[in-house]
Amino acid sequence: MSLPDTVIAVILGAILLLNAVMLVLLFRTIKDKGKEKPEDFGNLIENALYKNQLDLMQKTNDHIREQLEKTRAVIDQRFEVLSEKNAQALSNATKELYEIQNKFSQVEVQLLKTVSDELAKINASVETRLATGFEQTRTTFTNVMERLAVIDQAQTNIEALSKDIIQLQDILQDKTKRGNFGEFQLNAILENVFGVSGDIYQTQYKMSNDTRVDAIIFTPENKGHIAIDSKFPLENYRKMIAPGIPEAEKKNYETAFKADVKKHIDDISRKYIIPGETIGYALMFIPSEAIYYYILATQQELVGYAEKKHVALTSPTTLIATLKVIQISLLDYKRRQNTNLIIEELRKLSKEFERYNDRWTLVRKAIEKAKDESDKLSTTNEKIIKQFEQIGKMDEETLLEEKVSSE
Repeated sequence: MSLPDTVIAVILGAILLLNAVMLVLLFRTIKDKGKEKPEDFGNLIENALYKNQLDLMQKTNDHIREQLEKTRAVIDQRFEVLSEKNAQALSNATKELYEIQNKFSQVEVQLLKTVSDELAKINASVETRLATGFEQTRTTFTNVMERLAVIDQAQTNIEALSKDIIQLQDILQDKTKRGNFGEFQLNAILENVFGVSGDIYQTQYKMSNDTRVDAIIFTPENKGHIAIDSKFPLENYRKMIAPGIPEAEKKNYETAFKADVKKHIDDISRKYIIPGETIGYALMFIPSEAIYYYILATQQELVGYAEKKHVALTSPTTLIATLKVIQISLLDYKRRQNTNLIIEELRKLSKEFERYNDRWTLVRKAIEKAKDESDKLSTTNEKIIKQFEQIGKMDEETLLEEKVSSE
């Protein structure tokens, strides 16, 4: 139902209510008069009701029609105004809504773009971090695998070393094998310093007194060779340093160790220092650094005894240094031995250089002369070119003159 129809329905309801009130009032008036004349009460009521009803209905209908027309006109006018206002408001609201929608769309697009950009950045950052993490993990895994491989190799080496240590212990427990081990180590050091045995040294060399030394180093012009013998006083040394032994037993083993070392020193001094064949000293090679430094640190008596017997104690480290000094001395001797030969060769080279200088002087003069002739030839060439250019110009002038004459 529209707004005008609702208003009209309300007005009609009010009119009907008013008619009902008027009928009630009329009924009370007639009732009061009926007390005076009861016999005319029915007619009066009927006539009054009919007349009043007709008049009232006529007036009411006219009034209602008039009021309805006015009301309709007012309502229509107001409705039109209201419709226009509503239309304008609706239009404005539509525009505002459209603008809001556009702004919201723009904001939404911008927001979506911003969110998309942020998500892209986050995605790129996450991918970068994941890639970095994967790369670091791969590198770490590779390193771990490499280290595991190294550990496996080290474990294999340790197992092999354990076997070698067991074999070495078996070797060191036997006196003969222990001597062979010392000779092998001595030979390895000599080979590392001088190369394979040859003119500089020799192993298992037989001396003039029919003794055989482990190694001997030859000196130039047979001015005295250097004997080296390997000795390994290990047995009593191991017993002496064993943990938990009583002090008295340790003293006994120490005394026995000193006796062993002195015996070795005496043997080397007696067998391998021969006047006219060797120098006044011999080298005693001790294959164990521990035993050697124990003697130097705690057994100065043995060091002094070896010096008196003209025996120099050496270990693997000190023997290498000693052999290096000997090697440098031998090289220096050979260098000094070849000095005269070098000087003679330099004199020959000087004569050849003088001859070269003379020949170069001749060649230089020939080159300078050829350069002078080349310069002269170049000058002549330029003159000839200029003459040809002049001849060319004269031919062009002659042709022009003949052409003018013919015309």
